[in-house]
Amino acid sequence: MGCRPQHLSLSDEQVESTVKVEGDQMILHTTGMAYGETTRFFTFNGENELIIKQQIKEVIGTRWFERENQPPKAA
Repeated sequence: MGCRPQHLSLSDEQVESTVKVEGDQMILHTTGMAYGETTRFFTFNGENELIIKQQIKEVIGTRWFERENQPPKAA
């Protein structure tokens, strides 16, 4: 199940997004920008890092985010 809210982009363009969860990932698909559309896939890996894979046309990029205030790992 997804929702399709309309909102403004960083360039104040009227855009529309679809948000849905499939398995262990959240998918955000946004259309209406001057450059076209984008899809972002949000997941966590086994090391508690947030992975965001983004596709704009044929270009795919990946970002990793680690929680800054993690509890200490057991010795």
